[in-house]
Amino acid sequence: MVGGLLSAAFVLQKQYLDELRLFHELFKDFNSRYATLNDALLKVTKAERVEEEKELQAIVDYFNLCAEEYWWYRAGYIPQEVWRSWCRGMLQYIENQPIREHWDGEVTQGSYYGLTLERVRAGSKP
Repeated sequence: MVGGLLSAAFVLQKQYLDELRLFHELFKDFNSRYATLNDALLKVTKAERVEEEKELQAIVDYFNLCAEEYWWYRAGYIPQEVWRSWCRGMLQYIENQPIREHWDGEVTQGSYYGLTLERVRAGSKP
């Protein structure tokens, strides 16, 4: 009986550590990918519209990154407080006019695993 309990505790502890490792890898990957997009996104936020292909590609890549984060959040691997922080960051970009125009067009196609502006807004609230 005691051996069974110890085995169960070990399995649960190992699962928890594996999930933490996965979260750590996801977190590093997402932040690294965001860092490569940051300059182009900031440039877009200061413009009236997107004119360069590089900027448009950065926006699409950012939307894909947000959608992946959302997918992992819904799968239970992204903690609520991290998701809230990411949603607040997403809102800063999505509510910017040039980016919003592209978001509105993209999201109507049913892309991004069901991530919508409403879900981002809801996720940003405490």
